[in-house]
Amino acid sequence: MRGQVIFISLLALTTAAAGQKVPHNLPVLFQYSEPGHNVAVFRGAQLKQAIAAGLVPGFGNRAGKKIDTSAADMEADKAAAAARAAADARARAAAAKAAADARAAAAARAAAARPSQLEQAEQACIQACRNLAGQCRNPFA
Repeated sequence: MRGQVIFISLLALTTAAAGQKVPHNLPVLFQYSEPGHNVAVFRGAQLKQAIAAGLVPGFGNRAGKKIDTSAADMEADKAAAAARAAADARARAAAAKAAADARAAAAARAAAARPSQLEQAEQACIQACRNLAGQCRNPFA
């Protein structure tokens, strides 16, 4: 019985020690380790470089396909991000221009609905003439 307890204790101790590994020196964005499992999130192009160097177990040269480890991937990512940013800026500028055009059109419609200064002066003149005509009436006629 004591032999079984000692054997089980030693077995548990060896499995716990075997689960611990030496940490790696990879470019990790995020890492989480537990006795049961480890999680590591790598950056895109740097992950490809780590796989090509053989630092990531379970990955590597598959079916003769070579992983491109050049800086072209990083440059392409930067160029795509710059293109997306430029497209977003153009879309924002187009939306701002459309909003400004809509405001200008609304202001033009409102201005067209108001009488001009010439029309207002004409109406004032007609009203003044009517007022004078009422004062100038001949009471004897």
